[in-house]
Amino acid sequence: MSEKKKQGHYVGMWMAIGIAIWSGTFIPLAIATDNIGLIGLGPAVGVIFGLIVGKAVEKDKMEKGILEPVKEEPKTPIWWLKVALLLLGIIVSIVFIVISLKGL
Repeated sequence: MSEKKKQGHYVGMWMAIGIAIWSGTFIPLAIATDNIGLIGLGPAVGVIFGLIVGKAVEKDKMEKGILEPVKEEPKTPIWWLKVALLLLGIIVSIVFIVISLKGL
């Protein structure tokens, strides 16, 4: 257990734990209250919980020297792909809105 973990290890682990715990809490609550919308809150609260706890654990491990920082590698710019996917998402959303309004 003395081997170094890479930065981000504990955040990912605590996010998974948080999603499992909070989804397991909100699903029965949604069923009990007959409010199906509460099911989506479980994973969202779990991610927030995991980020907060995971970052705190990583800060502690980094101070103790147990955590190994991630080396940044230069990435190729793909801004045009991001813009294209954003525009595609907007177009698809508009199409679905128009289709749903015609159905009314």
